Amino acid sequence: MSVKVTTTGGTIVSTSTGSGTSVSLTASSTSVSVASPSANSVSITSKGPKGDTGATGNTGPTGPEVSGVLLEVNNLSDLLDTSVARTNIGLGNVPNTDFTSAVALNTDKETNVVQTTITGNAGTATLAADATTLATPRAINGVDFDGSAPITVTAAGSTLSDTVTVAKGGTGLTTVASNTILTGNGTSALTSEANLKFSSDRITIGDNTEEVTPMIRFQNDENVVNVGISKLSNNLLSGDVDGDFVISSTGDHNILFGQNNTVAAKIDTDGVFTSKTFSYISCGFFDDLITSLHYLPLNGAPSEQTTEGSAYTDWIAPCAVTVLSAQMRFAVLSDDADTDGNLTMTVWKDPIGSGTKVSVEAETVAVNVNDDNNVIHFLFDGASIAKGEVMKISIQSDTDITGYSNNFVTIVLLMDWSDRYTVASAVIAS
Repeated sequence: MSVKVTTTGGTIVSTSTGSGTSVSLTASSTSVSVASPSANSVSITSKGPKGDTGATGNTGPTGPEVSGVLLEVNNLSDLLDTSVARTNIGLGNVPNTDFTSAVALNTDKETNVVQTTITGNAGTATLAADATTLATPRAINGVDFDGSAPITVTAAGSTLSDTVTVAKGGTGLTTVASNTILTGNGTSALTSEANLKFSSDRITIGDNTEEVTPMIRFQNDENVVNVGISKLSNNLLSGDVDGDFVISSTGDHNILFGQNNTVAAKIDTDGVFTSKTFSYISCGFFDDLITSLHYLPLNGAPSEQTTEGSAYTDWIAPCAVTVLSAQMRFAVLSDDADTDGNLTMTVWKDPIGSGTKVSVEAETVAVNVNDDNNVIHFLFDGASIAKGEVMKISIQSDTDITGYSNNFVTIVLLMDWSDRYTVASAVIAS
């Protein structure tokens, strides 16, 4: 249907050119309603008084207020399509699904939209700039985070998906051979040493199938000591050969070996090895002891003496000496009475500056007349003689158990050469 509306005086008269309903408007009317339109356009000519708001269609929005302008709608179906209608008034990009606005149209057909009420998602959204916490905390590697404060995430090694570099506190390695010791390599990955291992409570340097020079070096500002095994001639030390165990001190210092926190042996700077050594004195004799005190011929011909202080009996200690033991054998242990008895051996000494003997230690052994050619052993607890002191040893029986026979005696000594005279020539009084 095509309807043309014109104003004549105070009344607007509608003339129909097709089927439909006439439209009439009075000067005081504030609205226009069209019932069952069938034409495809409506045109309004001539500026008239303020028009009424359009009637609400079945699906269209409320019509805008028109004030003194020419409104021309070419297709009434546009009013029934919400999306098209929104586009026509410049709201096509506004995502709100439900809104109310005031529209003012000027004579240049410009559209000004003033938002008065917004409902739906846009109406209830909170700006990101105003957000402080997450409504629902989110777990980061097992630690909840809601945005209210920083969190510290502890990452278990099993959760790591990449090799941790040395710069990040790792090794830079993914595998290491069993018992292998790692060494540093700057910021690069640690080095897995093929010839350095720890196993069964021991550190092993080298491989018995390879030609290597295993060595440990100790050093400070005074000395450098190398301990190792040579793999060829003149390898660790001038004069060594393949397989030699080498201890080399490059400084002018002694090499000491300790026991019980004291020096047990020493190699001085001249290469002299000083330690405690075992020694002995052989002092056999031929005689009948009877029950008299006899002194062993420690320092002379094989003849016992009944007095001491002679060149036969007295022996001066060149260093600190300890009498450890004595062994005797008698060819004949019998006399006319064939009695048993007790043999006593005594260690004596003359201190420096004195000619009077002092008993150091005595040991007694019970002897049977049938002990011919058996060993009679005397064990001393620690009969010590200081360097420079004179030592003498006596033997005596409480019964006459011996006859004239060959008697064999050996005295076993421990010589401590670290305690010897090293001072310049002089008279030593104590």
